[in-house]
Amino acid sequence: MNITAINRSEFPETGIPASGKSFATPTPMHYTTEDVSSDITVDTNLIINIPNSVETNKIININGVVPTDITRVKAYIDDTIALNGGEVSVEDGKYSMNIILSQTGSRKITIKAIAGGTAEVEKTVNVVTSVKSGQWFADYYVNNYSAIIAERNKYYSSSYSCAATASTALKMAGYGITQVLITNDVESQLINKGWKKITNMGALLPGDVVFTDKSVSNIPGTYSHVQVFIKYSNSAKTYAYITDNNGNMLNVNLYSGSWPTSVVAYRVP
Repeated sequence: MNITAINRSEFPETGIPASGKSFATPTPMHYTTEDVSSDITVDTNLIINIPNSVETNKIININGVVPTDITRVKAYIDDTIALNGGEVSVEDGKYSMNIILSQTGSRKITIKAIAGGTAEVEKTVNVVTSVKSGQWFADYYVNNYSAIIAERNKYYSSSYSCAATASTALKMAGYGITQVLITNDVESQLINKGWKKITNMGALLPGDVVFTDKSVSNIPGTYSHVQVFIKYSNSAKTYAYITDNNGNMLNVNLYSGSWPTSVVAYRVP
């Protein structure tokens, strides 16, 4: 708000002097006010730092710089305030907040800067979210196997749980999967996340999460095993490298044991 004094010449004389007397016009002490909220230039000075392409279900940091008259900023995802970020205060002209995008596709991220009491000016950026590829997951699992096993042991120390191992790998890779002990619980989470079902052993791709024969399971009605397909190890596609609770990059015969009886795999959408 600007404060402007009225010129003395513009201030009218007041009062009625006594007979034969006169007095000078008093020095004015009145002021006028002017609303200058329209002068805020946040739209040109608001800086938003965020990747143009991000992964779903991962923490994304949004930060930037705003003019000194900004006190707070809000983050909106597709016109809805971000539950994981929301509103934060500005410190020394800078802001920082974390949000999570749980859906894939093109998303609109809007930062609203609040100056003073209620005046808002906003800027919008478009962000494309995507899920990490199966190949990325296969590489991640192989390269971080020891760390995944160590994390699994914090949840379930027995090496016999293939479900605990697979779900830990999926969780650490950022797919939004929680750690579980039952193979079917891994499958149900993948289904809920939109992973594509595959039943052809000759069409597996790196990163496919593979479940095998329910008929030989120790728990009736559940899959006997779950592992992650890494790649075929021969041209006939009868052998493949898989990673599971038993080891990393194990070369297995796809036509022995439980494999030929019943195979179901799930692929990153």
